Amino acid sequence: MQSALDPLARSGAVSGEPGAAARFWSWYAGFSARWCVGLTLLGLLGLLLALPGAVRLYADLRTDLRELLPQNAPAALASEELERRLGGFAQLSVVVRTGDPAAGEKFVDALAARLRALPPSLVRAVRSDAREEQAFFAAHGALFADAALLEQARDGLARRLHTEKARLNPLAVDLDDAPDVEPAPAPADDPALGKALDGLRLAFEQVDRFPHGYLAPASGSPLIVLVSPPSAAASFETDQALLEAVHREVEALRPGSFDPPLEIGYGGEVKEVLEAQEALVRDLLISSALVLAVVSLVLLLYYRTPWSIPLLVAPLALGAATTFSLSREVIPHLNPNTAFLGSIIVGNGINAGIILLARYFDERRAGARVERALGQALGGTWLATLAASGAAAAAYGSLLATSFRGFNQFGLMGGLGMVLCWLATYLFLPPLVALLEERVQVVPRTPRRGGFGSALGGAVERRTGLILAATAAVTLLAVTGAVRFVREPFEYDFSKLSSRRGEVDGASHWNNQMNAVLREHQSPSVVLVDSPQQAEEVSQEMDREREAEGPDPSIDSVISLQKLVPSEQPRKLAALRGLFSLLEPGVVARLPAKQRPLVERLLRDTRLVPVTSQEVPARLRSSFRELDGRTGRLVLVTPSLNASANAGKRQIAHARRVRAVAQEAVPGARVAGSLILVADIVGSILDDGLRAAVLSFAAVALLVILLLRSVRDAAWVLASLVLGVLWLFGAMGLLGMKVNFVNFVVLPITFGIGADYAVNLYVRHQQLGGHAVAQAVASAGGAIALCSCTTIIGYASLLVADNRALFSFGLMAVLGELTCLGAALVALPALWVWLARWSPAREGG
Repeated sequence: MQSALDPLARSGAVSGEPGAAARFWSWYAGFSARWCVGLTLLGLLGLLLALPGAVRLYADLRTDLRELLPQNAPAALASEELERRLGGFAQLSVVVRTGDPAAGEKFVDALAARLRALPPSLVRAVRSDAREEQAFFAAHGALFADAALLEQARDGLARRLHTEKARLNPLAVDLDDAPDVEPAPAPADDPALGKALDGLRLAFEQVDRFPHGYLAPASGSPLIVLVSPPSAAASFETDQALLEAVHREVEALRPGSFDPPLEIGYGGEVKEVLEAQEALVRDLLISSALVLAVVSLVLLLYYRTPWSIPLLVAPLALGAATTFSLSREVIPHLNPNTAFLGSIIVGNGINAGIILLARYFDERRAGARVERALGQALGGTWLATLAASGAAAAAYGSLLATSFRGFNQFGLMGGLGMVLCWLATYLFLPPLVALLEERVQVVPRTPRRGGFGSALGGAVERRTGLILAATAAVTLLAVTGAVRFVREPFEYDFSKLSSRRGEVDGASHWNNQMNAVLREHQSPSVVLVDSPQQAEEVSQEMDREREAEGPDPSIDSVISLQKLVPSEQPRKLAALRGLFSLLEPGVVARLPAKQRPLVERLLRDTRLVPVTSQEVPARLRSSFRELDGRTGRLVLVTPSLNASANAGKRQIAHARRVRAVAQEAVPGARVAGSLILVADIVGSILDDGLRAAVLSFAAVALLVILLLRSVRDAAWVLASLVLGVLWLFGAMGLLGMKVNFVNFVVLPITFGIGADYAVNLYVRHQQLGGHAVAQAVASAGGAIALCSCTTIIGYASLLVADNRALFSFGLMAVLGELTCLGAALVALPALWVWLARWSPAREGG
């Protein structure tokens, strides 16, 4: 993201190099040569002092989505309150697949017993079956039906039996009542009874799906064991300790010794967090190694000396380490957006050193001694590289104007990194060069001939028409893609942002199997209020909202502690006693086949006695018991299965509706949950992202105008920038790419990229009189391409990431680099050549 080799280096075409600056850099070159050992040791000391803070920042890496939101965001505050009051709903699930259900049940019983024996500091609860809940609903499920429906069923059945009896024996009919008796269907066709039974069926279906009593389908596999940790706020280390302890107990039972062997997998929120953290660290190490290796190879090929690598990497390491160490004073830990900033800062921050070292090599080959060559290189490049680093810092810094932590922390660290890497390069690369030059031959004796810049310059001059035609065709294609992109720019299929490996054999894979058994494709949203009475108000309002949503509601269920104890019990018991007295064997025998099993079950199992909260299964009550012992102040709202990860718009609408209904019922109610977090993240991005992009463009445009001191000249640069961004949007639209909460930051950063390359080429073009386009490309194009190459390497390292959101960041950033580089190095000079040929009066561009 830096400047060309010498666009602003050899002349005062832009602002004139002030004599004071030239004298300062000449003095510093001599000072560096005389005190090269001391200054090198000073830089090494700074690196050693900065490394511990940088390492600690990287060691505290958190993948929780809350780290992306402002600390005072409603979703973040609600999540903190949920953890404070309840500990959360995070679980570790053990999924047992078996070809022998009996063996699987035996294994699950033994495993559950061993897990319950683990210390309370690791395990809060273990659930391996649904027997307790099944027994409760078998005895009392009828009391969860609607009282009015039970009364209608009782009264309707009584009338129809009375009418049927009257038809069989007309003398039994009371003459006074005869006119009121209407023809009615037989009990087998009783609609009121059917409606009441349908309501009762809903009360049983949650436990009837576990016919064997275990958390398993009718086939008996897979079986699920749910392990709850003491708190959802547990650290990575405690979650890891829980997983390791559970894994040890699983292995102690030797699942491989069964015939056939049992297949064991792990899922749940605990495993997802661990997997995401481990994958991020693994991807971070791989990408860092790739960046260092590939950048080193590129430097070696360009400079043709191995000494270029330590000369450039040492100051870069100091700048990057200082950036992370200082950032730790403001940012206590990294989040998913900032985790890979090290690779990005390396790819961008090295460019100032590339320019400086290349100029030094040129001066040395021209015969200058070390001290003079350093002075010429420093004085001739400082303004260009500082301007380029400033443009990059401005692009990053625009993100500071947002409240979204995923943006502003990225902007702070990126902007600081550009400035500190520039300072480290100009302060410590000169003494390093002087130190090495005393001992070894740093600069190759023979200069580079030809190369990328010369070849590109010649092609632009010879194939002007072809390049312009290709530019027009690509632009038209890009407009088509950009229209498609703008119509639906945001990624609402959140399944595309998860781990690729996790869907094959990780948490996502096993979660899909667990969800198929438990039918829980989303964690519930939790409404937090201050009293049981408020919880009842929220619950009732949510039920009304669910009914108002129609046949396909986004709300699947609304559960509160109050709902676990049937309401209107005296009224329901009276209706049930009356109904049961009418359901004699002969009447039951004539019911439709689909109704008869449920009626027989009700008559056999139902206990016609009142139910108290103490009789509710402990596992059901525990979800509503807070850490301080208080109960009944929570409402769980579960989304329907249709609100899955690939239906983000529906998720967000559901989350916003739940929050609105809760706060309408109880002003000040807080709503926590993963869907609530996602909804707030998307809302924050849509609010802050546009502002960041506009500020970035404005900052870069202002910097270009100030640098060139001409709106007309700046228009060329900004036109190249707009063309590069248009091509980027077109490529994204044609490839079906969309922005998400990770890659959104690429947009403002791309403005800095697009302007940087174009401004340096434009200045070099002007320095050569506005005529020698090929010469401008030949002299500046190679260095620009090398700087872009190192930046691309930094971004491309993200393409190895297992996390698809980070992969999309890398791909989008690489595309932005290529499109802006192509616009600056190919389309812009071709246009200059065409104007010089056909518009002599405008040869100056």
